[in-house]
Amino acid sequence: MIFGIALWVWIDANVNMKGIYFGHWIPGIISTIGLILINALSLDVLNDDGFSSYDSTTRNARIFCLIITMLLILGGLISSVWIMIVEFQNKNNAAPGTALIVENVLITLSALIMKFGRKNDEF
Repeated sequence: MIFGIALWVWIDANVNMKGIYFGHWIPGIISTIGLILINALSLDVLNDDGFSSYDSTTRNARIFCLIITMLLILGGLISSVWIMIVEFQNKNNAAPGTALIVENVLITLSALIMKFGRKNDEF
């Protein structure tokens, strides 16, 4: 639901705007890819159980992938702030830049809630 609101905010701010280029879409795309990848990894490998079926190579690879996906999400958020500062700071209408930041904050929030907010033993 938060992800849908993020996309709605971005589309709503840019429906009638001219001067929105593909480069303005890239932070949202990067954050969305990070959202998909972070939810594809299981956190069970991070537990240090001695009876785990994962070997150290698998564990290290998953930790590396988790770090890369967190960097993707953070990179999307940082690039949206950068685009807001560079592209929309001196313009009369800063709504697309603000919507870009709000979109990426909501995508980041939804990724973190989906990954760390749910429990596997609930069902």
